Amino acid sequence: MWISRIFLVLSIVLLSIAVCVGGSSSEGAAGKSILYTVSAATLVVIFGVRKLDWISKRQSFLLLLFGGLSIWMILQCLPVGAWLSSGDDRELATTGMAALGQSYDHFSLSFLPEQNLAMLVAMAAPLAAFCLICAAPEKTYLSILVWFISLLGVLSSGLGLAQVSGGAPSWLYLYENTNMGSAVGLFANVNHQACFLLMTLPFAIFLSARAAQKWRSDDAQLAKAIVFGAFALIIALGVLVAGSIAGYGLLLFILGGFVVRFLRIKPSILRYVGMGISLASVIAISLVIVFSPHVLAGFGETNLELANDSRVGMNLTGLEIWQNHWLWGTGPGTIAQVFPLYENTETVGSTFVNQLHNEYLQWGIEMGLPGLTLLLLFLAWLVKRSFALTLSDARYPGVQYSSVISIWVLLLHSFVDYSIRTSPVLVLAAIVLALLTLEMPAEPQRKRRRSKVRYSAGS
Repeated sequence: MWISRIFLVLSIVLLSIAVCVGGSSSEGAAGKSILYTVSAATLVVIFGVRKLDWISKRQSFLLLLFGGLSIWMILQCLPVGAWLSSGDDRELATTGMAALGQSYDHFSLSFLPEQNLAMLVAMAAPLAAFCLICAAPEKTYLSILVWFISLLGVLSSGLGLAQVSGGAPSWLYLYENTNMGSAVGLFANVNHQACFLLMTLPFAIFLSARAAQKWRSDDAQLAKAIVFGAFALIIALGVLVAGSIAGYGLLLFILGGFVVRFLRIKPSILRYVGMGISLASVIAISLVIVFSPHVLAGFGETNLELANDSRVGMNLTGLEIWQNHWLWGTGPGTIAQVFPLYENTETVGSTFVNQLHNEYLQWGIEMGLPGLTLLLLFLAWLVKRSFALTLSDARYPGVQYSSVISIWVLLLHSFVDYSIRTSPVLVLAAIVLALLTLEMPAEPQRKRRRSKVRYSAGS
């Protein structure tokens, strides 16, 4: 019991540190070093206190994928022959060195091997969060963690609302490079704020609905239903104020998912059609944003003039890069160095592209075929698990249903942004995945009863 309590406290501490110091993908190196140090110490505690018998088949599969990714990032750092790392970019480097009278026969597959090592260190945070949830002997404390996740969503949303209030001071913004004047909350970017809020929203809705089911027999549950309902409204308001167009579409996706849950629609053609329409709508909105000729980062930042750094331009350039590096990849965190080599020099402007705003395309460029293979294996597992938890006869616990919606919010949002490269979103995603791997009993089916009202003769 005491181990579970310690693991719960550690998971809350880990998520809190990630939220406080990791809201920017490019700033806060000192704060992130604290997060990575705590994560490494947490892993030592977990494997020092617990034996490996807590690892289930689902968890072992995800841990194997994690291990495979780690090994591949290490291999990308090793020097290989020039023939193996050949390509237009490599030939440009060797030609330049030859002009200087120098030769170099070995390159690493990664353009920046130090970025691979930095990524390996950063992966300690999601790994620690995942293991804390899975290794806890007792799962009865998970409701406290779910409550805390909802609270973080409220805090970030509330800060975002304060940031856009009249005359808000600049010190409310936590980062120097940020969307000043927008509701970014604990983040530096409105899209990252919207994604984080959307990932926490399903848990606030779940807590409110669970309390509402019991309020007739317990006034305390009625109070909880009101409080958590207010949490959900505040988080949803934060999404609306953030101005992320993708966020609006995903908000409808979340609401549609819970409508299916609350109406208790059985696994029939209606349920499959309903889920399919919701998913297709979000994908359609994402494609519109991806191939928009404008810079659509949100209504607060929308630029209606054609721009060289529009999403369609970045994606077309990204596809060209991927054609040259689809096999081995350029290494994690290298897109900022590779992208300028493929830009049109006649139309290039002063804007600097440091991310593609399409996580899947950028992943293919940086991690190559091995990375894409691992990603496809993960997505196949997640689709199977999601169908088992949402479209089966059994009513699985609401916390797992909420986790399914939360993780798919992130995956869909990744078509148009790179929120997963921020520590809070990455750690939260690891916790959500851990919840999906747990073995929880299905909820009992409850029949609806119509209340009979009797009237007295004098009524």
